[in-house]
Amino acid sequence: SLVFFGSHRKLGSLAFVKGDTKRVIAALELLATLIAVQLWVPESDRRQLSIVSMRGFTHNKSNESLVRKGMTTKFPSTLILMELTEELASKNSQLELSWLRRDHNQLADDLTNEKFDVFDSAFRIPLKGEELEWKVLDKLLRHSDSFYKEVKARK
Repeated sequence: SLVFFGSHRKLGSLAFVKGDTKRVIAALELLATLIAVQLWVPESDRRQLSIVSMRGFTHNKSNESLVRKGMTTKFPSTLILMELTEELASKNSQLELSWLRRDHNQLADDLTNEKFDVFDSAFRIPLKGEELEWKVLDKLLRHSDSFYKEVKARK
């Protein structure tokens, strides 16, 4: 399993930025999408002449829209979307994220509930959250706290 939020304090705080993980579920699902791109889209030193196109599914309709538009003002989704955009661009890739009703995607819920018996363990990729490397997210996180406090104070 990916122990992510306990091992990377600053990014882990995004899960509770609004006081409750349920209030940032779209951002957490977008973070899972970003990590999937990091894991499954290969890096290459060679210049690619083609675009890698992939399709993913989400339970969150807003993520389908924000990935298609490439923009959102929702915090913390905006930070994660910027990192996802940089990751895709660096791999000459594009992502189509499609909404799928929860009852049509039991496998996603099984993963969330750590029910791994239906998955082939040969395909499992070991990962430690603190070992993830970010293109822009670290910088964005450093500046986000003060920026969003200032914005909130002006409202």
